[in-house]
Amino acid sequence: MASDLIAQLGPLRLPADFAVFGWRDYLAALSIGLLVACLVAALLRPLFASRRDDVARLALELDSFKTLNAGERLYRQAAVLRSLGGDVADVGGEFAVALYGSAPVTDLDALDEKILGHARRRR
Repeated sequence: MASDLIAQLGPLRLPADFAVFGWRDYLAALSIGLLVACLVAALLRPLFASRRDDVARLALELDSFKTLNAGERLYRQAAVLRSLGGDVADVGGEFAVALYGSAPVTDLDALDEKILGHARRRR
């Protein structure tokens, strides 16, 4: 029955070239596929961002503070720790006393390591 209906249909009214899937059509499909892939990659990039790169960038930032005097370095370290959602009091009592009081800190490199450890745990 369906073959009878198909036989009764008239000839195709489009040019024959439209009925054939040619190289231009393949190229258009490839282009659309690449655009969709780029869009999906851009949307998923924040989900798969490398935590190791963030910690490495943070380590470089902390290394740049080594040229500062002790008070300024401690202040900058505290600001970095605060930006990570931590607090100097959480890292160690001696650092909180040095930041809020007048006691000198003997080892600011240890605070750098504690900040990096906090960043690794946080990520």
